[in-house]
Amino acid sequence: MISRLRKCLGLTVAAILSLVFSLLTRAAEQVDVHFHFRDSAITLHEPVILMFTVHNGTAQETSFDLGIDKRQFLHFSLTLPHGTTLESEPLYAEGLHASGKVVIPPRGDYEQLLVLNQWFRFDSVGEYFLAAQLDTTIAVGDRNRFRPSTERLQFEVKDRDPARLTEICVGLGPNQGCGECRRGTRACTLAELYRRPDFGSVLITTARCAETRRK
Repeated sequence: MISRLRKCLGLTVAAILSLVFSLLTRAAEQVDVHFHFRDSAITLHEPVILMFTVHNGTAQETSFDLGIDKRQFLHFSLTLPHGTTLESEPLYAEGLHASGKVVIPPRGDYEQLLVLNQWFRFDSVGEYFLAAQLDTTIAVGDRNRFRPSTERLQFEVKDRDPARLTEICVGLGPNQGCGECRRGTRACTLAELYRRPDFGSVLITTARCAETRRK
C-alpha cells in the first residue's frame, strides 16, 4: 500500500515538473531575445553599434530588469583578432541613474541601441567574435520565468575610412562633435564621445535626423 502511494506521488511530481518545464520552454520560444549589428560594414575607429531587441510573442505582459542605466545586466565577451578574450566591465556613472525596468505588452517589441565602444576598444582590423547575453531573468505573466541563452556573433573591422569618420562626427551636430572635426582639419576618432553615458541616445537622434534629411 505504501509503495503504491509512493509510486503515485512520484508520478504526480514528475507530471507537475514536466508541465512546468513545458510552460517555461514555450515561454522562452515565444519571447525572442536577439542581438545584431546595425551596420554590415564597420571600419576602424567608428562606433560599433549593436542592436538589442526583444519580441514578446505571447498573449501576456513580459518584463525584465536591465539594471542601472539599462546596461547593468548586459554582459559581453569579446575575442580580438589576435585571440585575446576580454570581458565587459559594468558602466557606472556618478549621480542619478535611470530605471532599468522594461515592460513589453503582448505581441510588443523592445529595441535598444548599444555602443560597444563604451565597453571595448577596437584598435585593430580583423575578425572579432562577440558573445552577448542578457544576464537576468525574463518574466512572462505572473508565473513563468526564464533566463535567455548567450548569442554569439562574428564581425569584421575593416581599414580606417577618414571620410566616413568625418561624416559621423559632423553628423553629431555643432554641440556634439569636436571642433577640429567640424572645421574639417582632421578626422575625429570619437574616443571622448564613447565615454559619455548618453552617447547611444545621441547616435539615435543623429540617425533620425539623417533619415529626415534624406526624405
